[in-house]
Amino acid sequence: MDTETVFKVITMLDARIGICEGLLNGTIDEDFDIAYVCGEQNALTDLRDHLQGYIELQVAQVEGT
Repeated sequence: MDTETVFKVITMLDARIGICEGLLNGTIDEDFDIAYVCGEQNALTDLRDHLQGYIELQVAQVEGT
């Protein structure tokens, strides 16, 4: 996967994480199961962080060359 694609995926994850945060803090008014939203937010955050680690590894490899 190229880094541009990873950046796009991270941007999409950040958008969805923002929706989860809005649901949890009450700025988005919808009925929801708080445990589901918390689980979704945690999973998306973990995936985003993993992908950011991939980008950092790619940058480190380029700088090390």
